[in-house]
Amino acid sequence: MPDFPLVSHVLPAALALLAYVGAGLGYVLTAPEGGGSSGPRLCCAALEHYLDTHTVSAPIEHALRRGTVAVGMTRRQVILLRGVPQAYASEGKRPLLIYDAEDTATPSWLHVRFEDGRVASVRRVPAAGVPA
Repeated sequence: MPDFPLVSHVLPAALALLAYVGAGLGYVLTAPEGGGSSGPRLCCAALEHYLDTHTVSAPIEHALRRGTVAVGMTRRQVILLRGVPQAYASEGKRPLLIYDAEDTATPSWLHVRFEDGRVASVRRVPAAGVPA
């Protein structure tokens, strides 16, 4: 049996972990409004919190509010908006995040290419098997 009280060491760490996880739950993704196929969107409270605590250009703010990935977004903004990608790849030394485009009429992948930490291009690629 340890010579230190378990509660005085474990409880503060457990409470800190719960507070950290609870704070992260503000960035919950919700289904698109109206049942459309534009992909997941940040819930209103999380989006407002993000916009209140980060400096964002007008075009990027507009894209975030619409729920679309736009050129100039950071990797964090893309992941906040779309979640974890289905696959990671690279084109040369440029990272590429690959998402399901969530369009049932024409199944495709959304390729988000980055340069210097920002989205450089977003393109839809027809789904033909695996996402890479």
